[in-house]
Amino acid sequence: MGAVHRRRLCELRMATSRPPVEWPESPERDLVLQLIAGEPLLTFFELRQTRVNRMLKEDDQPVAELSLDSVSLVTADKEQVLLVLEVTLLPQTAEEKLMTIACCLQDVCQSIFPQMLARLC
Repeated sequence: MGAVHRRRLCELRMATSRPPVEWPESPERDLVLQLIAGEPLLTFFELRQTRVNRMLKEDDQPVAELSLDSVSLVTADKEQVLLVLEVTLLPQTAEEKLMTIACCLQDVCQSIFPQMLARLC
């Protein structure tokens, strides 16, 4: 079973694929330019993602957003599909609620997908 992770969200939307030096000014552009140090970006794989979002509620009050992603990782010779479950607390929700939600989701997933979880653990 997965663990609780925290990450910084970096997102940049563009209509067409362009080299980072042509991206609009942004912290995301600056970070990528720093990481590639003048080298061109190369495509090693393609990600295809479908996301379904639902609100999690407690006593009819929204507390978090639940996202289920089906992600296809495509390389030149194979494709692998992953399922990713993500919970994002809403700003008004106490941090402690995340562990309660994680425990509930783990119990539900273990009862619905025991054979899949056994392969992943």
